[in-house]
Amino acid sequence: MTTYRPGRSLLLTLLSEACELEHALACSYLFAAFSLKNGQADGLDWRQEQQVKRWAAQVYFIAGQEMLHLAQAWNILNAVGGTPYFSRPPFPQPSDAFPVGVPLVLERYCRGTLERFKQWERPVEVLSHRGFNAASTSGFYGNYGSVGELYDKIAGLIASMPERDLFVGHADLQVDGALADFPDLVRVVDRDTALRGVARIQAQGEGSPLDREDCHFGLFCDLAGDLQNSQFDEIQLTAAHPTVPNPCVRPTIGGTRVLDSATLAAMRVFDSVYAAMLRLLGWVFGPAAPTHPFTRRAARASIAAMPIVIKPLGEALAGLSSGLGDGTTAGAPFSSIRHLPLPTDPDLAQRLSEERFGELVDRAVSLLDDHPELDRTLRWLPGRLRAVEDILLG
Repeated sequence: MTTYRPGRSLLLTLLSEACELEHALACSYLFAAFSLKNGQADGLDWRQEQQVKRWAAQVYFIAGQEMLHLAQAWNILNAVGGTPYFSRPPFPQPSDAFPVGVPLVLERYCRGTLERFKQWERPVEVLSHRGFNAASTSGFYGNYGSVGELYDKIAGLIASMPERDLFVGHADLQVDGALADFPDLVRVVDRDTALRGVARIQAQGEGSPLDREDCHFGLFCDLAGDLQNSQFDEIQLTAAHPTVPNPCVRPTIGGTRVLDSATLAAMRVFDSVYAAMLRLLGWVFGPAAPTHPFTRRAARASIAAMPIVIKPLGEALAGLSSGLGDGTTAGAPFSSIRHLPLPTDPDLAQRLSEERFGELVDRAVSLLDDHPELDRTLRWLPGRLRAVEDILLG
């Protein structure tokens, strides 16, 4: 009988699957954080406002690290002969879509949402304690019970393959904190740096047996514990907007179709900004020319778009009417849009990016002209988009 030796193809597949999960989890974490109310303007008293701000800050911190993990996986992909993977499945995904056995959905901040987040980030020893051990139940490398266990399999493949044959990517395609605002991002040029990058992802996600406090799993445990504490009973009933699950701009299986015309228009702008941000990031981590001035501007603009536009627009959408007549609100759709890579030529990539953000500014202005009822909520949007455009223009 011939022994099967897993090689580069399987490693590229598992890394791409890790990218799908990191991307999807970042979106679901952001949606939960967006849904939290914004202080006294949303009806919270001062005490509630301080508590909710702390919850939101924790979830935003975790979502930011998920973006770092995605970037780290892109670096590893580049190093072993792959290309950055930006696609992800549309929301919602059922519990059997991935081996973890937990659905991928967009839902507001609540106890059930936090319990689901805990399951995604749970450490391997927690799985073993509950009787789940994918490594022992199947020889298929794609079977795993948590994101951390998926990275165990990736690390095992990296460690088992000949180093000289494995790391065939161009070192000048590696991105670090000097180019993109990810201070902990590891440049991957050999086995040691690849394993260091994987270990950093695992440490931030599930921690270690001696330290679970500051990792994603530990933070979600603390946040879920807050909602089980009777002193927060009143707050948890009013902390989040009543967002519909999986809001969508067009009919989607399992999604909730938003009907309010103004809200729908704002949701479409959100999706367009989200897609433009991904397109810039894809260029920086993919065919970017490291010495071209546009590369640094593209990196800065893509990352700046997150706190400048995507975060406040996502928060605003969580407070806008769904139009369903039941008092519910909408939310950021994070639609799964076809990824259109920018051209490899930096001058052409720059031209198309500048054109696109100019179009987005015009769309934001038209949004407010066509729906004056949004002026109070989104009057800042054209100016914020111009700020990102200015970064691109240098």
